[in-house]
Amino acid sequence: MPGPFDYLNGIALFRDTVKKYVNLYGLDLPKVLYKAMCLPYDFPIRFVNDATAFAIGEDLIGKAKGTINSLSYYE
Repeated sequence: MPGPFDYLNGIALFRDTVKKYVNLYGLDLPKVLYKAMCLPYDFPIRFVNDATAFAIGEDLIGKAKGTINSLSYYE
């Protein structure tokens, strides 16, 4: 999720900075996702910045897997 975003609590803080997400402003996204996906409320949902998510994915299963600067502590 791009910023501005409250990653710890899953609350969208977009106003005019990211126009395509402006309707998400103030939403408790974990609550929305639990309901929409019929997930139990103890199911963990974690939000990270989109660029960070890309880097983690690349490290875990992409071309960067196994490199010296690996983020292997996410495994």
